[in-house]
Amino acid sequence: MNILLMTGIANDPKDTDLADHMPIGLGYIAANIKKLTDYNIDIIDVEHKGYSINDLIEIIRNSSIDIIGISAFISNYLFCIEFTKKIKDCFPNIKIVIGGPLPTSTPELVLDNCQVDVIVKGAGEMAFIDIVNNIKLDSYYYNSNNNVVIGYFPENMDDLPSPDWELMDYKSYHYLPPWSDFPILSSRGCPYKCNYCYKINGDVFKERSIDNLFEELLFVINKLERKTFMMQDDLFFVKPKRVINFCNKIIENKLDIKWSAISRIDLLNEEVAKLLSKAGCKSVGIGIESGSKDMLKAMNKKLSLEKTAKNLAILRKYNIKAMPYVIIGYPGETLETLKETERFLIDNKIYSGMTYAFPFPATELWNIAKERNMLPDLKDYAGRKSFDVSKFQWNFTSIESNILHKYVESMKNRVLSAFIDNYLNDNNHKLDKADNIFIYGVGFLGRGLYDKLKNSKFSDKVEAFIDDDPSRNNKDCMGLRVYSLKEANIKSNDLCIIANSYFPEIMEEKVKNINNNISTITLA
Repeated sequence: MNILLMTGIANDPKDTDLADHMPIGLGYIAANIKKLTDYNIDIIDVEHKGYSINDLIEIIRNSSIDIIGISAFISNYLFCIEFTKKIKDCFPNIKIVIGGPLPTSTPELVLDNCQVDVIVKGAGEMAFIDIVNNIKLDSYYYNSNNNVVIGYFPENMDDLPSPDWELMDYKSYHYLPPWSDFPILSSRGCPYKCNYCYKINGDVFKERSIDNLFEELLFVINKLERKTFMMQDDLFFVKPKRVINFCNKIIENKLDIKWSAISRIDLLNEEVAKLLSKAGCKSVGIGIESGSKDMLKAMNKKLSLEKTAKNLAILRKYNIKAMPYVIIGYPGETLETLKETERFLIDNKIYSGMTYAFPFPATELWNIAKERNMLPDLKDYAGRKSFDVSKFQWNFTSIESNILHKYVESMKNRVLSAFIDNYLNDNNHKLDKADNIFIYGVGFLGRGLYDKLKNSKFSDKVEAFIDDDPSRNNKDCMGLRVYSLKEANIKSNDLCIIANSYFPEIMEEKVKNINNNISTITLA
């Protein structure tokens, strides 16, 4: 039996967020199939490869595929409709399985509108084994709800093999910290119940043993030659003692690695932060969400602002970058609560790109939107182009939309400006002394920095942007040319400002390798 696992194409061609992230879920499914069967299997990360639907049809035409498994998100629903129809038209004997967040949160949408044989709700590793074995026997593994298989995890998570990195073509991915670092998954599930969040892995925390996790980590370090990692767990810090054991294992084995993970801010403390720093953790994603107690209560976040501020200070003390998530415009938001959030971010010297409240299926926020008659027909919702939460698309507040949007965008600029000032004010002597200034990073931080510098006495010194992403090189950004580090031609008397606050030491090391005399400032 020949199996093809694949990702999809976003409804919006400009939405390429997933293109640089290895589909680690498919890697797990592939590895488990290899472990438990003798079937042939391949993986195609469609957007990463830049394939069109017609390209895929030709690839399949020249293969002998029996089963296609698609990892689907709400944002590539239109692809699932078109692609499955073409597959059934061209290759009616091929069986199609769709899994992932889309069928897990909206199974009826997929069954009613996609030409699919089976869908998986939840985890795919064990469910896919059941499906392919029963397809081989010409009998589907259905439950009473038609073509639906309920996913599940093994009792012992160590029984799952590590992802098949080779099948995912891991060398082809361009790793940019923090979120595009090499992915490691140590657990599934999150026991917290925030009203805006959809959890495909459920409420139960299922963990791998530290020994099992460490074995995989050593393989990736020694065999795949990777040294920066992103723990892609739903919530890595659910059990602080487990995190402590993990850090101690890294320290005892003297591993020279850098990594990041996601935590609730209230799960951190000084003991944990100190160990994180020693173990190479450079950044932690934390859901602050709001600087207003009223909004935190509305979100069912159950956070103390006082404890949040205290733990942010602890992270700074140990040189661990806080990557805060903030949600704007949740039901109950007012101009006053927005001001509270702005003040909290500035007072605690942090910046967040901030996202707007967005109703995703199977969340409490979705239910609120439904009760308010804000939602279109489910097909129209799933067929929308943009699921970009950084864009203002839904207004759950009593503030007029144009006023809310204008205020939030100006608020973002004020918080970003204050964040940048924290670092520039202490380094005016470097700015004065530099012949030319280069900005390393063209993300929001780099663009915000240039916006500030071009309106300052240093405007004539700003020479160019530098970026590690080849797709951005030799193009213009805000009127400045973007170069790779090697092409930028930075000289000894120049200044390089590193506008990526997650792993600045990696970027600074790259600059120093070009010329050790180049002066640097890091916005971290």
